[in-house]
Amino acid sequence: MTFFKKMILVIAGSCLVLSSCGKTENESDAPDGIVNIEVVTEPLTENKNDESDDDEEIIVTTTAPVFVPEYVWTTTTIRKGKPYHASADNNYVPQRTTTSFSSKPSKTTTTGKRIPIYSRTTTRRSVSGTSINLTTSKIVQGTGTATIITTTAATTALTTTRTTTAVTTTKAPELVLLEDMTLEEKVYQMFIVSPEQLTSSEEYFTEADKTLKNALEAYPVGGLIFSEDNIKSKNQITAMLRNLQTAAAEYSGSGIFTVIQEEGGTIAPVSGKLGTYNPGSMASIGKANNADIAYEAGNKLGTDLKKLGFNVNIAPIADLGTNSKNGLGDRVISNTARIAADMLSKLVEGLSDSGMESVLSHFPGVGAYDGKSALIKRSLSRLRKEEFLPFKSGIEAGAGFVLVSHHIVSGIGDNLPCDLSYTAVTGILRNELDFDGIVITDSHKDKAITKKYSAGEAAVMAINAGADIIMQPADLAEAVDAVCEAVESGEIKEDRINESVTRILAQKAEMGLF
Repeated sequence: MTFFKKMILVIAGSCLVLSSCGKTENESDAPDGIVNIEVVTEPLTENKNDESDDDEEIIVTTTAPVFVPEYVWTTTTIRKGKPYHASADNNYVPQRTTTSFSSKPSKTTTTGKRIPIYSRTTTRRSVSGTSINLTTSKIVQGTGTATIITTTAATTALTTTRTTTAVTTTKAPELVLLEDMTLEEKVYQMFIVSPEQLTSSEEYFTEADKTLKNALEAYPVGGLIFSEDNIKSKNQITAMLRNLQTAAAEYSGSGIFTVIQEEGGTIAPVSGKLGTYNPGSMASIGKANNADIAYEAGNKLGTDLKKLGFNVNIAPIADLGTNSKNGLGDRVISNTARIAADMLSKLVEGLSDSGMESVLSHFPGVGAYDGKSALIKRSLSRLRKEEFLPFKSGIEAGAGFVLVSHHIVSGIGDNLPCDLSYTAVTGILRNELDFDGIVITDSHKDKAITKKYSAGEAAVMAINAGADIIMQPADLAEAVDAVCEAVESGEIKEDRINESVTRILAQKAEMGLF
């Protein structure tokens, strides 16, 4: 009879070695990406005295002791031609909601976001007559996500073999870097400032000189935002951004977000200086209401920005033209939520396919602002029916960033600037709209923040609300010190810092900034 008597489990660090009897093919059918699986078969002499039952089951459960990278796909939106972030070096593999796995995905894929997870792998083998069934179940769990995936491989037991399976986990590069960072270094990653803020300079920088590089080494911020005053020529800005990326990678182990706000129309610091592509106002895109025109506008805009060295664009705005006094003018795609949502999704796709990351603003939508009152009067039910639609559409299209407004919106219910509001950021944007990308605050040097909060108070409140990056605090040093002190006192949990910094570094890894 058969034969399955021996099971050896060796755990060493993050390496798991499993030996068992059974016949398998040369290739494992279990999904890869969490683990590298190597299968070696060799003949095994049958034990004729073995009187075990043919239906014997042997079950082994192993738990990976380290974080491992994984793509968790939260939507099933089909995208053609979307660049795929699979890497042979760290075995990132997509996990769809349909539990379909592939280490070599096709060009038509679902969209999703990668998050670090723990994994548990259970291998079950059952024998019945001449059939051997190998079933591998992977339980992967990340923030707010738990998915069980099971695959079964069946073979015919014509020859008895011994199978040795070596399973090793792989750490994502962002997690390796995170472990080596001090608290202060992690907190600095959660800020984006201008070169002038970083150096306390009154003069605009047009090159990555020693002063700017030294400041970037001393204060390793997550990104820098640039204005038209930093731009003189194509060669100049390209060299400046390239040299800053090189310096940042040398000093901190990763590059930086190089941020611009190039919406098109009159909000065009790059095309205004350099004559690069300008798609015209967003209102003209909405008026055309043509998906191809919107996609081409985003793609051409992103292509020109990417060539210069920018990698994040604060565009397109997802606000509606609800109130003509809101000050947004022709920056708004449309007054109609559905048209705005449809065109915005194509703009985001075009930007994304060019290699640019887009930032949707200004959540939860400030189109109803009357230009005077500090409070936008809009009920939550109305927001859900109208303002949220373009944001949902942009998120589903793959926008990696959402900028949260510093306006107070009555429907949120807490009388706080939205980028300081846990209800707005975590309760609605994260939990209701399922956004797992990077949340950025509106500029914290604006009066909407500074007239009531210090730089430190605003930064601490924003992080506790769920924001990942604080944009342009009134005082960078004060903000960083306040956050570090809040972590040390327990006002902010360090796990909360790690959550945001992991998200930031994972985004940088996807963008090739490691």
